[in-house]
Amino acid sequence: MARNQDKHDAIRRSFVIDRVNLKAAAELHKVAPATAARWKVKAKEKGDCWDKARSASRLAQGGIGDLSIQVLEDFTLQYSALMEVLKHSEIEPLEKASILTKLADSYVKITKAAGGGDNQIARLSVAMETLKLFSGFIAERSPHMLEQFVLLLEQFAPELSKQYS
Repeated sequence: MARNQDKHDAIRRSFVIDRVNLKAAAELHKVAPATAARWKVKAKEKGDCWDKARSASRLAQGGIGDLSIQVLEDFTLQYSALMEVLKHSEIEPLEKASILTKLADSYVKITKAAGGGDNQIARLSVAMETLKLFSGFIAERSPHMLEQFVLLLEQFAPELSKQYS
């Protein structure tokens, strides 16, 4: 079951963040395209619309200029790639916490700058800032729990998508 969930999450990430078409995402993660399509439909039934999340990831709403969109889009792709590297690295928990805190801080600043007056982006920015503060709290007070926190945070991403897309 955990293996299927990992593949499900990987396909969602490829489709939403990397904007790979669903068939290619399925093939990339060695899942039948029909299975990926079924997962997408089931997620939508549960309130996690991958298409809306994909659109939101571009942040093309609210009159943001093309340059802001491109900068945010590039940063988001780099952020996602770095998160993937961190997830599979052998970095010590405290160093990983430091890197995660810096990444979260950068994400919050970029989203705030790109979001301008868009209320949904502003709300997402507050949520991301809260997560950043909480990850710093965990890193400082319970560094041994940081890896589990990161795993849970990845699973929580679709919930944030439901709220802000």
